[in-house]
Amino acid sequence: MNYPVKKIIVDKYKLGSLCLKVAKLGQSGVRQVKLVLPFKLEKNDSAPSVTRAAPEIAEVKKYARSAGIKISSGYSLANNPYLPEDRDFLNIDKAELKIDLQKFKSKPKFTVVIPVYNKKNSLKFALSGFFNQNFAKSKYEVIVVDDGSEDGAPEMVKNILPVCNFKYFYWPRKRIKVKQKQKRWSKFYNRAGPARNIGIKHAQGDIVLFNDADVLVDRNCLEKHKKYHDQRDNLVIRGFRNYLSENFKPNYKNTRNLRSLTRISCPERVKWEKPENFRDEKHLSDKWFRFVTANLSIRRKYLEEVGGFDKDFVFWGFEDTDLGYRLGKKFNLGFIWDDRIKVYHLYHPREAGDKLNDLFAFKIGADIFYHKYLDEEIYNLYKDVIMGRLEDIILEDYL
Repeated sequence: MNYPVKKIIVDKYKLGSLCLKVAKLGQSGVRQVKLVLPFKLEKNDSAPSVTRAAPEIAEVKKYARSAGIKISSGYSLANNPYLPEDRDFLNIDKAELKIDLQKFKSKPKFTVVIPVYNKKNSLKFALSGFFNQNFAKSKYEVIVVDDGSEDGAPEMVKNILPVCNFKYFYWPRKRIKVKQKQKRWSKFYNRAGPARNIGIKHAQGDIVLFNDADVLVDRNCLEKHKKYHDQRDNLVIRGFRNYLSENFKPNYKNTRNLRSLTRISCPERVKWEKPENFRDEKHLSDKWFRFVTANLSIRRKYLEEVGGFDKDFVFWGFEDTDLGYRLGKKFNLGFIWDDRIKVYHLYHPREAGDKLNDLFAFKIGADIFYHKYLDEEIYNLYKDVIMGRLEDIILEDYL
């Protein structure tokens, strides 16, 4: 039977009465209610903040389950106020294939996808790590998607010597200014998610390995990922990140053998699980917040079925967490976070989380993430991550 669906726009005037409103709808025969939480951009907006609305929405969902009423959530892309007005800016069909080097005719097992934007110096060392893999060169390909770099990256890429199949896409970037009210936390729009979708779209390998243009991998990276994927079809594998300091200057000598970098790097902070559990195989539905695309692999078929990365996250962060969330909800995937697959992240302030403006950009990503699904678990992550980073900054300043 098709029940009528009633949409409720949650504003500050409805807080405290949402359960009553849903109950009355249930009494009138409504069995499906869609909750939409608008975005709060200005102080006087009627939309409540996530912190105020989330507890009430959690109560409504709990009540609805007991009353046999289905609660859905989410909003369309058009309702995201953080997106640029010109949506053609996100059109991945505009990407141009500049280099298509086919050294081998056989189908590769892995496709390595690396998005880049104005990071030509770090990109050459990230690529060097993949060109020096202890892995059959016919068994993997590398796809670089340039998000409109203006630092000479295209010229640098043309001069490298790939040892495997290699594609280089250049995705032109229009001159679109960030909206005035958003300049506080971002100078430009981020298209890392859609750029990775370009790589997925053209991938030939059954397994896609994502890496960033400023993440260095060791010579056995692909082999370590392969051992897991050979055991089971439904796994997500992620390496363990070490952060390099601002003082580290990469060159071919100190990035060829990465073992020495462990001594001078800072390991990734762990807040949700103990180190001895890194290699357990709990379902991705319990680990989607660990879905970070710095040296992470998954079979291409899963990425294609959920539609890849979402366009909603045009500022720094959360586009990969959102993808992990959708994969975890749709598939019974195991998640392995292996501290033996070490990677080294070159320093940049946003990854370090050491500036309030960057933390604010991170908060915007978390806001978009919660608004899409109105999930209490997302809200708890929101509080833990945002407040935890804020406390770290305050304590560092105080001490």
